Amino acid sequence: MPAVEPNAPTRQPALRPALPAGHGLIAPPRLDLRGLVPPEPMQRTLEAAAQLESGATLVTLTRFRPVHLLTMLEEQGLMATSTAQPDGSWENVITRSAGAGSGGER
Repeated sequence: MPAVEPNAPTRQPALRPALPAGHGLIAPPRLDLRGLVPPEPMQRTLEAAAQLESGATLVTLTRFRPVHLLTMLEEQGLMATSTAQPDGSWENVITRSAGAGSGGER
């Protein structure tokens, strides 16, 4: 893993649809967090997940299986699964169950 300079700007993760354009369905937001240094992938995932509306899904891509993050999300009432990808990265699907409000509602 390359060294990161302390004051170097961090690359913003790409937010892109999970499905190709013209498919007729609305794709969940997809955050590519593979280029970020911990703890940024966890922080950004938690921030995005807190904004999910009832029934909404978020997909993230990470360099590793985020075991601790998955547990945290489930403790917050979100459903989270993680699947290994052919390139060695992980696709993480996070869903707020229908009827549950966003974490931002307090």
